[in-house]
Amino acid sequence: MFGLHYIFSQPSEMCALQRARVEKIQELFPFTRFFENAPQPVFKGRTFEEDFDIAEGCFRHVKKIFTQLEVTRTILSH
Repeated sequence: MFGLHYIFSQPSEMCALQRARVEKIQELFPFTRFFENAPQPVFKGRTFEEDFDIAEGCFRHVKKIFTQLEVTRTILSH
């Protein structure tokens, strides 16, 4: 998929988050700067499950952006 190999250069990023303790999720999260304009704090630090769900949602958002870019690129190239 267009661009995802640049964004997810290490396929183990989500695996690293899965193994992390709640206080490490924010530290390991690779898109902190991208989500700087989101309501803060992005991660609440209350429970692992809550912060991991937030991280997964952020990953889905980034993937959706690249999926939309791929669709647009395909349309524009024809």
